[in-house]
Amino acid sequence: MNNRSAMLLLTVFATLLDGCTTLDPYHRLQAAIRSHSIDQAQTLLKANSHRISATDALIVAAQEGDVASVDRFLLQGALINQRNAEGETALTVAARQRNPQMVEHLVQRGADPTGRDGFDKAPFDYVIKWNPWDATLVEQKEIIAQYLTDIANGKKPVMTDIAQALAERRAHAWDLSPFGDSPAKLEDKIRVVDLHSAIIR
Repeated sequence: MNNRSAMLLLTVFATLLDGCTTLDPYHRLQAAIRSHSIDQAQTLLKANSHRISATDALIVAAQEGDVASVDRFLLQGALINQRNAEGETALTVAARQRNPQMVEHLVQRGADPTGRDGFDKAPFDYVIKWNPWDATLVEQKEIIAQYLTDIANGKKPVMTDIAQALAERRAHAWDLSPFGDSPAKLEDKIRVVDLHSAIIR
């Protein structure tokens, strides 16, 4: 291969590499949102409106747990119940990411808790799979699962009310326990529930 052919091959290869980076605006959108460069994300959306949408950006923001970006993309016309290429909505992604704050936020913004993804799973199906051995998620899992169930049944639940009801239900169950917890131990358990309900408020 002579020098001219080698140079031509290198030029073609460099052009192809440059094309790969410009042909993948979705991954650049993800990187911009992940680094909280919302202005850069806006620029990408405008320049690539035929390939990515505000809804794509909304779903990425939900995945990253970025509430402010979620609200911004909703204001720009993102459709909260629209699915991505994998059939996921922003709410499905938030449930899969084990993010109770984002789940509640999206439902309050109008996300449909009964919508199913490409695997025929609703957000609730992901919530009930939250790792039961992760102590930080045990209470949140129950609260969010009850919250989504109430919403799906047409109720207008309040997180703090659900947390309180679960705490009372547990306290009653402990009272009936043949082993019986001491009052101090019971107060500690209720304090854990209160702590987790405060976290998701």
